[in-house]
Order: sequence, then structure tokens, then C-alpha cells
Amino acid sequence: MGRFSLMVMLIMVCFGCKEKVNIKSNDLAKVAITRNSEPLKKVQPPKMEIRALAGNWIRTDRPHKLNLIEFAGDGTLKAEYLNPKPAHIGKASWLDDNSFLNIYLELRDEKFPGSTYTLFYIPNKDLLVGKFFHAKDGATYNVGFKREK
Repeated sequence: MGRFSLMVMLIMVCFGCKEKVNIKSNDLAKVAITRNSEPLKKVQPPKMEIRALAGNWIRTDRPHKLNLIEFAGDGTLKAEYLNPKPAHIGKASWLDDNSFLNIYLELRDEKFPGSTYTLFYIPNKDLLVGKFFHAKDGATYNVGFKREK
């Protein structure tokens, strides 16, 4: 018998422990305490402010520009798309899903009827990356936008 097992048995005998202690996995959070007897809290990284994405972005493979202008609290977005001339945006929205900041654009223009951009932000690279669905061709492309300096 190992030293640890022997010590546990001695402690149980000395204190008259007769009951088996069962700890369920969902009770583990209740067991974990700090020196101040407060439950441990999961630390969340600070959330990035969505408005930090406002500005001018240029596609990494073409001279297409995306200007993110205004982020409303209801998830709508005011944006402009230039290819190189302005193209009408039918829908524009943003979402913070606690993993990524997401941007969605639906183009409603003669050249891009129903084409969409679905992008997410990579903070450490300061890039918007994702997919462009070209409705006329029925093709989807991987795309990226870098912030225009």
C-alpha cells in the first residue's frame, strides 16, 4: 500500500469517517473556492468594441473597397461597397457571437444581384476574412480585406 493510501486510511480511522463522499461533476464548481471563500469565476477575455471595425477596407486580391461606416445596436450596419464604382448594398449587418465579430453584406446591384459577403474579423492580423458568393456565377470565393491606411 502506498504512503498516500495509508495516510488517507489513518485519517479516516482517526476521525471516524464512515460515510462515502460522492462529488458529482456539476458540483465541482461549488467545491472550488478561493481564499476569500468566493466561487472561482471563469475569466473572459475583454470584448472588442464592434465600432473599432469602422473604416475603409480593401480586398487583398482586387481593388474592391468596403467602407464600414456605422454599427447600430440592433445589428444593422451602414456600409459602402466600391468595385471600383459604388454598388448598392441591400442588407448589411453585424453580429458578435462571443467568438468572432461577423459582418454580412448582401449586394443588390445590376452587376451583383444577390451576391453576398460573409466575413469575420481576425484582431491580431487586423483582417476581415470569409466568403464572397457571386450570385451570377453561382461560385463562392475565399476573400480577405485589409484595413486601408
